[in-house]
Amino acid sequence: MTKKTAGYMIIISTAVLITVSLVYMIVTHEGMIQTSADFENETPIWQLWMLAIIPFALSLFLGNRDSIRPLYNEVPKSTWSLVTLAVILIAVMVLTPEAYVFSLFYIYKLILLFIIPLIIMRKDTVKAVLSVKKACQWKAPLVVVAVWLMLFIFSPMSEGSTYEIDFLTLLIGAIVSLFLNAVVEELFYRKWLQTRLETAFGIWPAICVSAVLWALWHVGIQGSGDVFDKTAHSLVQHGMIGLFLGYFWAKYRNIWLLIFMHGLMNFPMRLITMWFE
Repeated sequence: MTKKTAGYMIIISTAVLITVSLVYMIVTHEGMIQTSADFENETPIWQLWMLAIIPFALSLFLGNRDSIRPLYNEVPKSTWSLVTLAVILIAVMVLTPEAYVFSLFYIYKLILLFIIPLIIMRKDTVKAVLSVKKACQWKAPLVVVAVWLMLFIFSPMSEGSTYEIDFLTLLIGAIVSLFLNAVVEELFYRKWLQTRLETAFGIWPAICVSAVLWALWHVGIQGSGDVFDKTAHSLVQHGMIGLFLGYFWAKYRNIWLLIFMHGLMNFPMRLITMWFE
């Protein structure tokens, strides 16, 4: 199988997975989706998708299009090991009993997405042709993030939720979440994994693979019902957002803005809204 054929198959498979999941959510959940693993509140899928579609459409026209190219000229040896780690995380999240998964998934991510990858990547002999630092853009992506931020502020995802814990505990939890969710996940799925897969399959297939793998680890904590229901929840929400974040990374190579957006999506807005009560 050629690289081009494999790339097309990946893109088509991703489109089918998200489309089937969307149809399932529309039929069984009336187009509503649970946006947080911490609360059972649901919101219309179209409102969630606007957070990805509008900024994505804007990013198509802003910035240097010639910058969208792989950063490696050869596939690093660590590539397939990173894919394996992503699959292992999905497996342990699904197999861990629901009563324990929320207590263990941070440990899973710290080990599988951060500690082991750092050890594995040290053995890579292939160096990036163009460093992330030189490829990083600021002006155009800042406009995209500004639009995304406006959409986020007025979306259900930014609504203050009630946490029955004290301020200090909530603050510590937010800091831990920022590192183990936003920082670790963006480093692993976008900067490390997607960048390597871009050389193996091409830009868009790499975006699709990283988005799907990122979405599927949420199966253990997202949605309700059986595994199929949770998978549909994860693909409709995180799969779509992952495609936007992946394209943002491929075009702008700005990990700091990725971490900012991801971090805000996980941030307990209660820490802000409580000061205005």
